[in-house]
Amino acid sequence: MGRDDIATTAFIKAAAVCSFSEGLMCALGEQALRLKKVPTAVRLTKEAEQSFPESICVQETWERVSYAAVERWHYKMLNDVQRNQCYHDAIIHTIHTHHITSVLDIGCGTGLLSLFAEKGGAKQVAMCDASTVMIDVCSAVMDANRQQSLSELQRCIFAEQSGSLRIPDHLPEKVDLVVTEIFDAALFGEHCLSTLTHAWSHLLKDSGEKRGRVIPGAAQLYVCAVQCPEIRKENCVQPSNVPLVDMRGVSVVCQTGAAEEEPYTTEDLYCIRNSYTFLSPVHSLVAVDFNHPQALEKLSSYTDTFVLDIYAPGAVDALAVWFDLDLCEGVKVSTAPSETCCWEQAIFPVVTRQLDNKRKAVFQASPTVNSGDQLKVRCEVNEGRLHLELDEIVPLGYFLKSCHISTPLLETADSSDSCASSRNEQHPKHCSGELEDPQHSSAVRKEDCVALTEKSPVKSDHSDCGALCSEQNINCVSALRMKTIENGAELGDSGDSFQQNGVLVTESGVDNQPKCVTEAQHTQHTQHTQHTQHTPKQLRDSCMEINHTTCFTDDDKKRPATRDVHNSAAHAPRSDDLQNKTDPCIKITPHPKTFHLDREEIRRLNDHKYNSLCISAMQWASMYMKSPGRMIHVSNGFPLVSLLALQLDFTIADVCYVGPSEKREVENLTEAVWQCNRVGGRQWNWWEGSVGEVVASVSEGLQLHLVWMDVVDTTGTLRAGLLDELKALRPVLSTEAVVVPQAVDVYAVLIESPQLLAMSCVTSDDNTLGFNIAPHINPYRTRTFLDLDVHALPHKNLSEVTHVFRLDVQSCMTNTPFSTESSGVTTATAASTADCDDRLNSMFSQSKQLHLTAQDTGSATAMVFWFDLTLAPGVNASTLDPAMNWKQAAFVLGGGRVEKGEEVTVGARLEKNYLHFSVDGQC
Repeated sequence: MGRDDIATTAFIKAAAVCSFSEGLMCALGEQALRLKKVPTAVRLTKEAEQSFPESICVQETWERVSYAAVERWHYKMLNDVQRNQCYHDAIIHTIHTHHITSVLDIGCGTGLLSLFAEKGGAKQVAMCDASTVMIDVCSAVMDANRQQSLSELQRCIFAEQSGSLRIPDHLPEKVDLVVTEIFDAALFGEHCLSTLTHAWSHLLKDSGEKRGRVIPGAAQLYVCAVQCPEIRKENCVQPSNVPLVDMRGVSVVCQTGAAEEEPYTTEDLYCIRNSYTFLSPVHSLVAVDFNHPQALEKLSSYTDTFVLDIYAPGAVDALAVWFDLDLCEGVKVSTAPSETCCWEQAIFPVVTRQLDNKRKAVFQASPTVNSGDQLKVRCEVNEGRLHLELDEIVPLGYFLKSCHISTPLLETADSSDSCASSRNEQHPKHCSGELEDPQHSSAVRKEDCVALTEKSPVKSDHSDCGALCSEQNINCVSALRMKTIENGAELGDSGDSFQQNGVLVTESGVDNQPKCVTEAQHTQHTQHTQHTQHTPKQLRDSCMEINHTTCFTDDDKKRPATRDVHNSAAHAPRSDDLQNKTDPCIKITPHPKTFHLDREEIRRLNDHKYNSLCISAMQWASMYMKSPGRMIHVSNGFPLVSLLALQLDFTIADVCYVGPSEKREVENLTEAVWQCNRVGGRQWNWWEGSVGEVVASVSEGLQLHLVWMDVVDTTGTLRAGLLDELKALRPVLSTEAVVVPQAVDVYAVLIESPQLLAMSCVTSDDNTLGFNIAPHINPYRTRTFLDLDVHALPHKNLSEVTHVFRLDVQSCMTNTPFSTESSGVTTATAASTADCDDRLNSMFSQSKQLHLTAQDTGSATAMVFWFDLTLAPGVNASTLDPAMNWKQAAFVLGGGRVEKGEEVTVGARLEKNYLHFSVDGQC
């Protein structure tokens, strides 16, 4: 038995003895979760919840345990009626048409697909899932939805991966049909290739008159070059966004593109903030036949190179990927951006490399392109994951000839497979290419392309948000309009400014859904003299027949006309670019000062507005103090503030890192930046451990003049551990110490949002086609919804913005009342540590009733909340500001009906870092 197992066993025994201690029960559940003993954590926390149903501490622990036990996408998927109906129709049709008797549901989740199989008449239904918690849910769902008598139906459920199943140990014989939905945003990420290859070898009938089948039968991947300002913020740090600190000596890029296990992230492009633009036609990337085991094996080591033709100028921020699932004849599920479905799109960030004067590769995000340019992209399926990388940009005037090839998709053993009729017959394959005369080129031209449209926020007439925006002098972005690319120029602006008054700005309401972006296609068969709009359905239907693959030979790499994005700056081509082109065959040595951080950290560093506010606050603190000395930055990200302090008269800057990112990478980056910005006589320290451990390890006589706390996570909620950190720092503050933020104000608004509710729980049995699933999975719902972009969420405000709580951090820490005057804080008065601790405890334990007047009629879905941070007198940062790096959070209430003009009482409670709301004043 391993050490973790021994510890877990000890925790279980302790829980049996100490079951009446609320704090200990929560601590045991948290410890089991840290040991990745999720079923044990679920059991312990459920016992605590039964014993202490009103405890905020227990509810907060249950939120974290539930989040780990049940993936949040289950709720969105189960509420996707169109997806459920398509799977239902395909399974019923296949069972009836091919006389299926035995079915295996791989990755069964709640067992919904198995219920469809039973409804269709299958007599033997087996289910398997790697999650023990989901198997428990599935067992309860199957018991509650029995459709056949026990004598007619054989059920078996396995808490194992399908790769562990054996014949006849688990199943009496091979099955007729496998149903599954083990697909991520890029199709392959949940190891569907290896899973289905194993199923064909060991679990599915693969010979004889009744050959096995898989639902879905086939899939088609698509890719498109995308310009998106929101994605760009997370790709690469732009030095100009970090004022006062020289970042030019390092390259800081998103680790997503460099990671082998996670080479992409996901976004719902349908409602992403500030919209997006297609820069190329949609390209058919890979066709997959799940009913051809040999093809699945070959695809596991697939490589290819293809070309995307650019028809609109812009910055290539990402390659967006989605797919269609052909479930059976005439039944298809699409994850395209124009579809409102449970899947998001896979986003491959585009980060290029250029040579500096020492011929080292410096990373640069989002290369710019012009109409007529071409992107050479390398595609690879490795270790069951899709990888895409931009190799070269072929500038306007030098084209690689498009080669029309016609390689049939590998056929299934059963030529009558119902899915074959809808597959793409154009399969990517290498072929020769040659440079073409620009005047007679067959490459893409502007007049040959379909119109490109995108949604863009514009200033509203306030028809949706009433007087809220006009009263607060806010530029509202609640209205949406379509704009087109004409003559190579964008019409309109990508977004509006924001003023931070603690006021919620809505991008779209329930009645004003975001308009989807049209998928533009390059048509080889029809010459257009003007832009023409296509409907999403027309584009999807034509996507399988209008895209041809442009390929290269090895000789193409030696041509001086191409711009290798790994060797040169990626910008709009000019004549001098072609004259001074670096030989792309030269091997590049990576820049020694290249650092990879997660998306949230890149976004934070690119937050120019907040960085500038930090400088203003630091300048005020420096002027306020008679002799600025030592400061500490309790940071959950890159500690930029500590470097700013050393540039602004502070002599010693300590960093206590408490963030979730890779600690060593952040430390090495900070050290590298400090070396580029070193100031004589100044000292910078990096500390390991908690704040309490850091304070205890520093020599006696430590006096801090400035304490800077990162109090709000990028996900939109107060950071855990704040209270204990403030208590640990209180004894080492000087008499004129300043604490930043000096105050934190909490704001909230009551909203209606069916979309948010559908992401939080199964809202109705109608969504699961009448099957009783909600009571068995909804207990794992989480009430606090984090990382929410309220500006992109379709919703309607049901109340005015209300002030909820105020945290006077400066006053509680130093016994100096905060003032909004220019002087900021007054002279400190003596106060015992016990008095300060009492004030801190009271500040982080508040409750009140909010009396709201309904501004509209609707369902009270949630309270969206955010924070206004007072960094210095007159220097405020709002986590609602769309120009800043934070997302927002919401507490889901349940959807009780309210009428316009009705007074709604909402109970609000703060315990440490946890915010809780309830309707009718029940805290």
